Amino acid sequence: MSAPAGGVASVRVVVRVRPSIRQEAVLADTEPSLLCIDEGSKCISVGKTSEQRVPKQFRFDGVFGPSVSQEQLYKQAGIHDLVVKAAQGFHATVFAYGQTGSGKTYTMEGFNYVSCGVPPAGSLPQAGNQSFSMKAQPPPFADFKGTPPEQLGVVPRVAEALFKELQQASTGRRATVRCSFVQLYKEQAYDLLNPSPTPTTPGLTQGLQTKAGGLSGLGNALRMRWNKAHDFYLENLFKVSRRLRFWRW
Repeated sequence: MSAPAGGVASVRVVVRVRPSIRQEAVLADTEPSLLCIDEGSKCISVGKTSEQRVPKQFRFDGVFGPSVSQEQLYKQAGIHDLVVKAAQGFHATVFAYGQTGSGKTYTMEGFNYVSCGVPPAGSLPQAGNQSFSMKAQPPPFADFKGTPPEQLGVVPRVAEALFKELQQASTGRRATVRCSFVQLYKEQAYDLLNPSPTPTTPGLTQGLQTKAGGLSGLGNALRMRWNKAHDFYLENLFKVSRRLRFWRW
């Protein structure tokens, strides 16, 4: 995460360890521990305790174990501080990194997903209003209304906090909030907000297959371009804009 600190950009690195899955839990009962989490000293030790050599230690700006809630992570990792700075006009970035299955989607989104042919009330397909073939199993849908508020991850919390922060910081002022949502998959960029993707270069994959064999509904890949005015940008990227005017009585 990057944010201005005393006029100089700073980077903070935090680590979150998810709960063990069934296979890992079984292995933990028979093998010595490979991972030791010390939230107090913000340190993680890696190495078998049965070996005579000293485990390798790694220290970070924050370490969160499996018992840490979504709200605790949001506040203690300093993400809300980034929202405050963003409302003041500073650039802020939250970058989630980890291998497949490490818990990035849960941390960033937190939504429950429902695997069924009909989306829950008030929900849309994750990639937009696409029509799916009856012969193929549709992908799971995010259950926006059925997800408990305490389970929500970084993205929905940031969106809510940003509008609240703008309202508190502005009196009789106008603010414009713009949003785009892009997924990078197999080195290609896909627009997740555009329900009607525009045609791009012939030959690019139109739609992808999920692991379950259903249609992903991602549409056409976007082309990356460059010019002096915008540097690198995605052509035909859909952006949602909302102009707000705040009054304080």
